[in-house]
Amino acid sequence: METSLEASGIHSGGFGRIHPTSRAPTEAEEAELSALANVDEIAARIDDHAEGDPAIEADEAVV
Repeated sequence: METSLEASGIHSGGFGRIHPTSRAPTEAEEAELSALANVDEIAARIDDHAEGDPAIEADEAVV
């Protein structure tokens, strides 16, 4: 019988642990993140409007 605190190769299926890495977003990713932030701002404005306010339709048209 063999005991160990480490998992053997049989249990990992030959795959190792995935380690995260940091990187700067590309220009395309940065543009997409900016567009998503804009959608969040518009959604917050829509939530702030009173029910039946005509400005809701104008803000929803932008989204």
